[in-house]
Parts: sequence; C-alpha cells; structure tokens
Amino acid sequence: MELRQLQYFIEVADLKSFSRAAATIGIAQPALSRHIRLLEKELGTDLFYRDGRGATLTALGQRFYDKVQTILLQLQEARTEIQATRDVPTGEVVVGVPPQLGVVLIVQLIKRFSERYPSARIRVSEGFSYQIAERLHAGRLDLGFVYDPGVYRYLEAVMMVEETLYLVGPAGDRITTAATVPFREIVAHPLVMPDLPSTLRTRVAHVATQLGTTATFTVEVDSIPAIKQLVIDGAGYTILPHAAIDDEVKRGLLSAARIVDPAVSRPLGVVVPVKGGLSVATRKLIELIGEEVRDLIADGTWVGRVVDRTAGRRSDQMASFPSE
Repeated sequence: MELRQLQYFIEVADLKSFSRAAATIGIAQPALSRHIRLLEKELGTDLFYRDGRGATLTALGQRFYDKVQTILLQLQEARTEIQATRDVPTGEVVVGVPPQLGVVLIVQLIKRFSERYPSARIRVSEGFSYQIAERLHAGRLDLGFVYDPGVYRYLEAVMMVEETLYLVGPAGDRITTAATVPFREIVAHPLVMPDLPSTLRTRVAHVATQLGTTATFTVEVDSIPAIKQLVIDGAGYTILPHAAIDDEVKRGLLSAARIVDPAVSRPLGVVVPVKGGLSVATRKLIELIGEEVRDLIADGTWVGRVVDRTAGRRSDQMASFPSE
C-alpha cells in the first residue's frame, strides 16, 4: 500500500469521479483506475460503486476513507513540524486553486517559486471553493484560494482580494464589447454558469433577487473551460472575473464588459487552516502570492483590489501583501 494510492483514493472519493480526480491529480485516468484497483485487491474488497455517472463509496470504502483521512492529516502535521525547524524552504507546498482564477497567476507562481526556492516545489490541486475548503480542513492542502472565505469558520484568510466580475460573451458581441453593462440587462439574457453550490452562481442570483428580478441560468456546467467554450460557440453569456478570461480576450475569442449598476464583485481569500503551523515553504509562497497579485492588478490582468491586510494575525505567518 503506497501513500500516493491513499491520496488518489481520497481524491476520487471527494470528487465522486475517476475522470475529475485524474484531471485534478494530473495523471491519466487508466493509471488512476489501476492504482485504485491495486488498492482494492490488497484490501480484498471494492471501495467504490462504479457506474456511468461516477463513483461512490461502498460501506467498507467509507470506513476506510475515515481512517485514511486521519492518517493523511497526521502525516501533514508531522511534515509541517519538521519543515518549520528549517529556515530554507524545502519539500512540497500543495495549493488549492479554483478554475475561475485562471492560469496566469499559477503559472507565474510556479515559475518564480522554483527559481527562488529550488529545494521546494508547488503542487496544484484544482477544485471549486467548497472542495478546496474540505481538503484544507482534512490536511491535504497547505493553503488555497477560496471565494467567500468567511463561510468557512475553520479557515483563516491571510490575504483578501475583491475581484470585479464581468459579463463575458463571444468576440464581437454587441453587449460585451462595451466597456460596461448594467446588471439589469444581464438578466434578460441566457447565462451559462456552474451549478450549485458554486459561490459565483449564488452571488449572481443574490444580486438579481435584491433588484427584484431573477437571472436565467440556461446551462449549468461544472467546468470553467467548458463554460468558456460554450460562450465562444454562442450558447449564451457567463459571468467571471477578468483573470479567468484574460487569455481568451487577448486572443480574440471572448469579450467582456464590467458589470455596473450595481457593480458586482466577490471576495477571494488566500486561506490556511485556523489550527496548525505553516511550513517555511508555505510562508514563503504566501509572500510571493502577495507580490504576484500586486503585479497582476497593476498591469490590468487581474481586475480587483486588495481589501484586507491581515499580516501579523499569526506568529507563524509571514505576509507582505499589497494594499491600496
């Protein structure tokens, strides 16, 4: 039984899908299935019910899941304690990233972190905010980017950014090629959005309710790349932060208008668990995130502002964040 098999098992169980877990981990689905089969063979039982809709835990699989969660959390705590005794960042920092964040920040973070700290490395785990929060709580992530972080009382935000939201349409679209678009005009058009419990979907619906109207969610897709492709193909509009569509806008595939009357934004937090220490590598990455966010906001790639500066709230955190 290998540690990575246990990590793979947890990922499949959380996402209830071999294909989604394979994409998040970054391995081929057949390879992931093979690891899980080897684990089941060693245990002498099936851990998942498999069907065309995904994978769910068997009764014995659930019992095994509870035990493995505890083991992985203890290993994470031991790794953090050992690494915290050293001044030089080493080991791996596992970061949870929502797909709406876009690739620009993450690519730059990995590149600059590797250059600055060659003895440490970043591993990215993609998921929606609630999934990232669950993984942080279980000790399988070191830090993460989470939308509306105040919802999760067991997490602490070490940085907060208020992201401006845009109505996104295909290139050349009459509405989204304008600089701004009133929110009331948005509700008259079909929206392609993530399904609940997406915080993005919830925020849009809440603003519509405050204005005494309702948004029209015609297509629900839990995949940001798929949502963007549907918009490119003319299936409707979507609402995203600029960082998520910056590349497609520059390539002439999408256009985006800032939402006004009212302006719509949502808080994005860089979060860590309330309990537990931070490794040297994690603290250094938090510092680097602050630098990168400042640069991306300055050049217009990331449209938003830093709204909360919480450096010093914990003695084991080193945070040099930009502020307005």
